[in-house]
Amino acid sequence: MREKGYDFDTSALHEHICAKADSRLLKEILTYHCEKKALAAHLGLTSEKVKKAFAIVNVRMCVDCHEIYKAVSDVYGIRIACRDGARMHRFQNGECACEDDND
Repeated sequence: MREKGYDFDTSALHEHICAKADSRLLKEILTYHCEKKALAAHLGLTSEKVKKAFAIVNVRMCVDCHEIYKAVSDVYGIRIACRDGARMHRFQNGECACEDDND
């Protein structure tokens, strides 16, 4: 995903966590966000080329997960819908329909 400009965005984590952990641990924490696990599970469930993915999570999607969903939609050429605690996100071609309005 790095070739599409993705890198971990530790600003998604609470400042209390960032103050007490090194960058390796912060990246590990971000790796295991539920949105990423849901997407990885969906993409790994089939050997066929996936054209669409859908996830529902009960928490608000953080900026880091939002960025990885955009990158995955672009790299894999798939449409992804994710319903989080606040809105429906629709990702396609590296963009989100919410236009990154994460208020």
